[in-house]
Amino acid sequence: MKISKYRKSEDWSLSEERQFFENLYSQRFNFFIVVYSVVVAGVISAKEFEEKVFVLTTGAFLVFVVGLSLYRACHKLLIILTLLHRTKQHPVRKVGRIARRYNWPLSISVNHLTGVYLPIASFFFLLAWLFAVIMKGANG
Repeated sequence: MKISKYRKSEDWSLSEERQFFENLYSQRFNFFIVVYSVVVAGVISAKEFEEKVFVLTTGAFLVFVVGLSLYRACHKLLIILTLLHRTKQHPVRKVGRIARRYNWPLSISVNHLTGVYLPIASFFFLLAWLFAVIMKGANG
C-alpha cells in the first residue's frame, strides 16, 4: 500500500479523520461503560430469579452489540494510526519514534485493551453470571 505524502491543504485530511475516529471511539467506549454499568446495577437490584435472568440475557445482548460497535471503531482507528505512523513528516510518526526511545514499562496499546479485550471480557462475565444465576435457580 502506497501512502501519499502528508499534505496540510487537503479538504479532509487523514489527521482530521483520526480526530473524528478518536472522538467516535471515546464516545462509544463511554456508552459501553454506561450500558455495562446499568446492566450490573439492574442485576444487583433485581429480586426475583426471572428478573435477574431477563436483565442478564438482555444486558449480555446489549453489551455484545455495543461491544461490536466499539470494536469496529477501534479497528478503523488503529488502521488510521498505522497509516499516520507510516507517513513521513507527520507529527504522529515523530511522537511515536520519540516515545519508543523511552521504553516505558506500560508501553502497550490501550486501544486494544479498551476496544477488544474489555468488551469480550465483559460479555463473557455477564454470560458466566447468567449461568451462575440459572444454576442457583435450578438448585434451589
